[in-house]
Amino acid sequence: MNDHLPECYQSEGKWGGGCICIRLRACEERVLDAAREAVDSMVIETAGNSAATVNQALAAIDALRENND
Repeated sequence: MNDHLPECYQSEGKWGGGCICIRLRACEERVLDAAREAVDSMVIETAGNSAATVNQALAAIDALRENND
């Protein structure tokens, strides 16, 4: 990943600071970790669709993480 994130000071047309992409990506990773932990810890009170929904949510979070690598 050589491109700067839109929020980075070094992205096109922004001035006034150094590259903060590493920090932004670390923050993003922490948020994805927290989201995955929250979804994974959900109590499934009914069988069937609830378990499938949790699994779909976990898969979606994992896909977001893969897209950022």
